[in-house]
Amino acid sequence: MARQRRHRRKFGKVEARRYKDGTKYYDASYPTPSWAFSKWSELDLPTRQHMPGFATDTTRADGWLADEYEKVKAGPDGDWKPVQLRKLEARKRDARNGVTFAAYAQTWLDTRRKANGEPIKESSKTKHREKLRNHLIPFSGGIRMVDITPKIVQEWWDTFNTKHDPHAAGARNAAYETLKAIMHSAENETYPGIDGTLIIKSPCRIKSTRPAKRHKTVNASTEQLTALADAMDALRPGIGITAWITGRLGLRIGETLALQRGDIDMEHGVLYVRRTLTQVYDDKTGKTITTVGTPKTKDSAAPVQFGEHMAKLFEAHLRDHVAPQPDAWLFPTKRGTTMTEANYRDRYFNPAKKTVPGLEDYWPHDGRHTAGAYLMEHGASPNMVKQQLRHSDVTMTNKYLDTTGEQHRREVIKRVDDELAGYADRRRGDDTTDTPDAQDTPSPTSMSASAGTPVSVSDPATGADGESGGKLGMVVAQLRSLSEDVQVSVLVDMDDDRRGRVLPSLSKDVQARVMAELIRKAV
Repeated sequence: MARQRRHRRKFGKVEARRYKDGTKYYDASYPTPSWAFSKWSELDLPTRQHMPGFATDTTRADGWLADEYEKVKAGPDGDWKPVQLRKLEARKRDARNGVTFAAYAQTWLDTRRKANGEPIKESSKTKHREKLRNHLIPFSGGIRMVDITPKIVQEWWDTFNTKHDPHAAGARNAAYETLKAIMHSAENETYPGIDGTLIIKSPCRIKSTRPAKRHKTVNASTEQLTALADAMDALRPGIGITAWITGRLGLRIGETLALQRGDIDMEHGVLYVRRTLTQVYDDKTGKTITTVGTPKTKDSAAPVQFGEHMAKLFEAHLRDHVAPQPDAWLFPTKRGTTMTEANYRDRYFNPAKKTVPGLEDYWPHDGRHTAGAYLMEHGASPNMVKQQLRHSDVTMTNKYLDTTGEQHRREVIKRVDDELAGYADRRRGDDTTDTPDAQDTPSPTSMSASAGTPVSVSDPATGADGESGGKLGMVVAQLRSLSEDVQVSVLVDMDDDRRGRVLPSLSKDVQARVMAELIRKAV
């Protein structure tokens, strides 16, 4: 019988082998190209490249060799890679492709840090965790990160019923901010095991805008704060002073409830904010609990000054309601622990405010607004308000204090408006104190105003532009003596004609803010 002749291949070889159980398979291999050893010198390349896995017939083995031959023939500049490098890249692809949104979000939450490298506060983690649990994980938790597209993000966005649910827009915007932060990290930060980022580009393309605040800030008057404090004291003696701590010193309610005897320096009239109540997530119970932590920011942990009458309130409270130890809580529970914000609101604050006309919609945090607005109405500069409220930036103060007392606004507007009395009467023809010539022969200023041409007030202090310039100069001078926030409020409430005459003489910042406010109101 003639011996079967072995088929000779021009590239590589295929060898028949058997598993331990006797099953036959074929191993295809070929010599590693000589140029590969220098190109991948960091790898310990074998002398031969073997097909990943094993073929059960020669057809598959021959096909693999044919494909490899074409790649090797292209040389060092081709797309050939060592088999071991391909296996490594495949494992990385599997690692990248196997990461779901829920898994990455947990890793992101555990490793988050601030821009300065410090870990984010536990309270911030709790807020992110609530958004994930309530709005993000239910929709996209099981989706792979690489599969989340702008279309999927849009579908998630559309699940919020903002038309019929008044709270949906705010919840959606807050959750979207967390989603954007997560996807930004996935795009820009390396992921363990893949030597690169998890996704190529963030799928968050929606240009969201923060919806209008659902709660309109209420500023409490001194009379209202007095009534609120009395009503709270009727429910629990000593708790009423919190209305003054928030409404005049500007502390947050969490900072107020975390005060201790040692934080009050009666000798120097200073209150030290050293801690605040913090909401944290309990891994054991799966619930959010209240603990005592550090203030919101480094700037928040700062001294707050108070005057002699506030000192009298503190003196009486410390004497009658606080234990003598320096670490004794100012507002303890019956068990001697810190009072939670929920207990404070439900047991004392909310029942008391319902008895005070005008404070039905007053929130504990409105006290902080009230304190800032009260300071500004009494002549404090934005920088002083920034220090008293312990903001990190004065721009935050301007944005934060978006309201002033309505009565104060009207008083300022009236004082400014009174300066225009003579000019307005003359324009209307009611002023009989002018000389006869002034009534019969209009001045160049009044002529240009009648013709619709803006009146120049380039030199209001000296009245260089005529009689109206002198009057307007007095208005401008008085406006300049006020803070920019009050200037903006007054100018927005002026009629268009008067505003057009006064505005050019004020700073560019005031002009820009007035125009922005007018546009906002128009929209």
